[in-house]
Amino acid sequence: MVYSSGTKSQNEDPKVQGYAGLVDLRHSYPFVKWAGGKNQLLPELDSLIPSKFNRYFESFLGGGAMFFHLMSSAMRFNACLSDTNAELIAAYRAVKNNIKEVIRFLQTYDTEYKKYPPYSKEQQEYYFQLRHARNNIQSSSDVEIAARLIALNKTCLLDSTE
Repeated sequence: MVYSSGTKSQNEDPKVQGYAGLVDLRHSYPFVKWAGGKNQLLPELDSLIPSKFNRYFESFLGGGAMFFHLMSSAMRFNACLSDTNAELIAAYRAVKNNIKEVIRFLQTYDTEYKKYPPYSKEQQEYYFQLRHARNNIQSSSDVEIAARLIALNKTCLLDSTE
């Protein structure tokens, strides 16, 4: 996935050039927590970031703390984001391309989840039903995958490794 925080540069790769200015993420933050996330390290990592660069490659995206941190700065650069987790990449694609539908699914999941008393057997069963639906990833749209991943990530009944 390619994101841009600014205007085109004369020296950009032509493949990346067409995406410049496509998405404005200056006021965005990670939408999932991820094992190995760098959020708490950002103040220390800040001193290691060059004052200027044109491209950022993230091969272990996870929650994207460093990416979102960089995007919130005044720097202008193109970013290439990747991860081996297909669900995670589908989620980023859906959030980028169809956020309103992702939100609609999340609202549905949230309404259903909150119908039950907190920590009740019914609420746990609903969580496990959502988690089990992950087995049908091949027949799910990116929007469904994204909403399910975010919902599970935000509710994760002591199952943070999922």
